[in-house]
Amino acid sequence: MSSSLHSILAVLHALTGAVWLGAMCYSFFILHPRAHTFFTKEADFESFIATVSRGARWKVLGALGLIALSGAGLVVVRWPDPFSVTWLVLIGLKAALLIAAVGLFVYVSWRLWPARLFATPEEIGHFQRTFRRVAIVMMTLAALGMTLGILSHTG
Repeated sequence: MSSSLHSILAVLHALTGAVWLGAMCYSFFILHPRAHTFFTKEADFESFIATVSRGARWKVLGALGLIALSGAGLVVVRWPDPFSVTWLVLIGLKAALLIAAVGLFVYVSWRLWPARLFATPEEIGHFQRTFRRVAIVMMTLAALGMTLGILSHTG
């Protein structure tokens, strides 16, 4: 049972993380650049992005929660095995990265996003640059977390 549960949790954890990272990469590298080519006014682009993004907050938070729960489940299922110091450090760093990503996402969702929605035309460029920087940080956090998870199984 423990092996089956471990496999189910590992697949759920990996797939949820992959979907999260993939969605961010699609938005950053495909959606935003292509959408920009269709709009001559930044305000129209902003309206489009607001429409496309509507309701995503809770889906992302749900995905992050599923990543956290499945990760915690993986730790519990593995608990009887002896832990190495390297494994503990990798999993600790992975958890810290996820906490940082959740904190950043909450800040963006409840502080930066509303400010962007009500930005004046002069402020739009600033918010677009800020969101690009945040997106790069979020993708980096997700990719590093996934890398640490893989490394924790190779040593």
